[in-house]
Amino acid sequence: MKAFNRGGNSHSSNLAYAEIKFIRPGKPIENAYAESFISRFRDECLNTNWFINLKNARDVIEEWRIDYNEVRPHSSLKGSTPKGYAEATVGF
Repeated sequence: MKAFNRGGNSHSSNLAYAEIKFIRPGKPIENAYAESFISRFRDECLNTNWFINLKNARDVIEEWRIDYNEVRPHSSLKGSTPKGYAEATVGF
């Protein structure tokens, strides 16, 4: 735990404590959902495209995001898309 001084003076009443927790190296299972998405994003989008410039990268990634969230069914959502699942669940 690290302490830092919030007020700029050295009085202990102004100290705040913050604890930072990281995923341990070699333990991606501690954040399995993010690791699964990042792996899929890397394999399906980043590794399969050459980006000409930043605008092109943004356009390609946005196209992939729309496909991932609105077109492609997900087995974890019983064959529904994330958008369709949200609409059915929340009633948008």
